[in-house]
Order: sequence, then C-alpha cells, then structure tokens
Amino acid sequence: MSFSLTIKIDQLLEIAVVLLFSILLLVDPELLSILSVVWILWHVVRYIIRPNELFSIVRILIVLLSLYSTMAFQVSSLLEFQYYGVSRETVEQSSYFSILSIMGSVLIIVIFIYKRGQEKISSIREAIIQKINSVSVARSYLIIFLMILLSVLMWLNIWRSIGNFLPVGNRDFAGELFFISNHYMQILILSLSFYSIFRILSKRSRVETLLYIVLLIFLWYPFAVVGARKEIFLLVLCIFFFLETTLKQKTLLGAAVVVYMFGIPLLREGVSSTVFNILSIQEFILPQYTHLLLSESSDLTISEILDQSSYQSGLWVFIPGTFRLTEFVPLGKSFYNLDLTNVALGAHPIGEAWINYGDWGYFFFAFLFFFLIRFLITGGAGITELVIVSCSYLAVFGRSDLWITLFFIIYTSLFFFLLATPIRIRYRKTNFVF
Repeated sequence: MSFSLTIKIDQLLEIAVVLLFSILLLVDPELLSILSVVWILWHVVRYIIRPNELFSIVRILIVLLSLYSTMAFQVSSLLEFQYYGVSRETVEQSSYFSILSIMGSVLIIVIFIYKRGQEKISSIREAIIQKINSVSVARSYLIIFLMILLSVLMWLNIWRSIGNFLPVGNRDFAGELFFISNHYMQILILSLSFYSIFRILSKRSRVETLLYIVLLIFLWYPFAVVGARKEIFLLVLCIFFFLETTLKQKTLLGAAVVVYMFGIPLLREGVSSTVFNILSIQEFILPQYTHLLLSESSDLTISEILDQSSYQSGLWVFIPGTFRLTEFVPLGKSFYNLDLTNVALGAHPIGEAWINYGDWGYFFFAFLFFFLIRFLITGGAGITELVIVSCSYLAVFGRSDLWITLFFIIYTSLFFFLLATPIRIRYRKTNFVF
C-alpha cells in the first residue's frame, strides 16, 4: 500500500471518528461525561501509535484543550461539587458547547491540513540543530554570558523578595519578581532556553551538553521556587515534543511533569480536605472557571469586562506600552480588577470568544483554533523556530487569552530566530582606479 493511500485512509478514519463523536453528542447531551473522556483517550492512543509526525503534536494540543474545557464538568459530575457562584447547569452547558466547538475545529483541521501534518518531527529537529551548529563561537559565548547574567539577577531577586531558595511554590511573591511580571523578560529567557535545548540535542560534545544542562537548571530553578508551573511546563513540553527518545522515556518525563504540576500546590495548600485539594491542584479547572463566571454574569459586568479585555483591546499588546492608546487587561485579571474573584485566574479562550460574540463565539472559536493549527503546521513560510515555539504555547492555549498567546508566540519565535540564525555578511572587493 502506497504512503499517500495510507494517509488518505487515515484521514477518512479521522473524519469518520470526529463525525461519530459529534453526532452522538448532539443526539444525546447526557453522553458528555463519557464521550469527552473517550475523545481524549482516542487522541492519546493515536499519538502512541504514531508519535513521530507533526500531527501527533497537534493531538496533544487537542487533548490539553479538551481537558481545559471539560475538566470542571467532570469534577462537578463525579464529586457532585458546586462551584462558587456557578450553577451545575452552567457548568454542563459551557462544557458541552466547548467540546462541540473543539470537535468542529478538529473536523476542519483533518479535512484541510491533515496531509500537511505528516512532516516528521525529526526533520524539524534536524533543521534547527543544523542552524544552531552554524552559529559563531562569539555568539555562543554571548548566549552563555546572557544566561549566567540573567540567572544571577533572578537568584538575587528571589533572595531579596522571599529570603530563601526552597521550591515550595511561593506564588504570592510572583508579582514582585521581574522575571515573572515582565513579559519581555520571559520571552528572552524562553528564547535562550529553546536555543539551549537544541544545543543539548545536537550532542556536539559531552562538555558542551553538560554546560548547557547546568545553565538551564541554574536559569530555571528560580521559577520552581515561586511555583511558576506554566513557564516550566512550556520548557518541558519543548523537550517532550522534540527529544529523540522512546515512548517509555517520554511517559516517565510526562509522569514527572504531572507530579510537579500537581505536587507544588499540594505542598502549598496542605492536605486538610480531599475535595479541596483535588480542586486546589486542578490546573485544568480554574481557567474554565472564568468561562463559567462569564455565563452567570450580568450584561453590565460583561460590558465592564469587554472594556478591558475585548479582542479589539488585545491588538495593542503587540505595540510597546508607551505607544499604546489603550491597555489590554488579560481576561483572568479583569475579573480580579472588578472584584469578581480574589485572585487573577487564567483565561479560557472559548469563554473569551463567547464574551466577544455570544453564542456565535463557539463557531468563531472552531475556525480560530483551525487557523492557529494551520499557522503551526505551515510554520509561517517555513520558519522552524515558529513551529517549535507554537507547539509549546498552543499547548497552554486553554488557559490563556488569544492575543497574549500570539504575543508570546511571535516575539519568542523572533528572539529564537535571531539567536539561532547565523549572520552572513557578504562583501565584494572593489578596485578604485584614479
């Protein structure tokens, strides 16, 4: 059987499966709990079967977005838990339309760009390694110097703000730390880290590999001190997606990430209540909670939130703060500013689409996610750095705003591109005749 025919059969199978899930859910909404679980398991199994293609990474993105959009319902249903200020009907309805929106988006993705997603991950890895290996020695020294300088500044910042280096999740101090509160600093740190990861994967020498591993640990330990799970998760995702390793090793890496993601909040909150701890460590619940609160909010509250966090306001994030005519406030933070929550939660992109376009927002999001995945797979005119960065940031899209996600993808890709691309100056000798 030819390769093209195999891909065609796989594509038809994917279309049939997505249609089956969608139709079953439309016919019987009561199947939401079991179908959302089976939907996630389907993509996990397919990833295990074919883990070496770019579309396999897309499957992980689909799984994570589905978790961010249905976990609140699953916990509410299984534990009969009542979220503060939100009815169970709202939880079920929001999750129901969210997962249908995701399924609709996946259907469009499979129909139009499934074939383009068959590029081997190894080819992306080799392309970026080849570029990085061509970087001059002088620039390599400069990158090492920047990593050491940033690390020292971050460690000093931690000591002055917190007074210790114990990794117990001092998230209350995060706002006081420049490397957490400053987006441009995060972009620089992540760009240097992505560069270092592929420098390690190039395996040029044991000494160099060990050096970059030590630099990464030294650079990222301050994030662990304040329990900055999202930022560390981005770094680990890059390793998980592009490390040339066995499925068993990837499973162990994934398990370690899960322990960290849920273990840090458990240490911070204690073990006084089983239900409380399930919720307190639930990375996938709080972002959707913003969507649930929006569904219960009055027209006046929604209008006040849109004044700060609409799609139109978000366009200004790409312009330096001094030149912005209006300041965009991330959706989760706008809840905190209006005293709707006692902490700035993560946003939920489907809830963001809903607040901008009402029920049509679910349709809008289906096409939005399709275009984001198409953007990832095509790599913006073949820019490898853009593909790599997009894979990590779209994995946490379920807990972020649209414009914040695009801001980090574009600027981190740009910095990474500048770090990894050799500079070649062409000149021509000219003989002047007098």
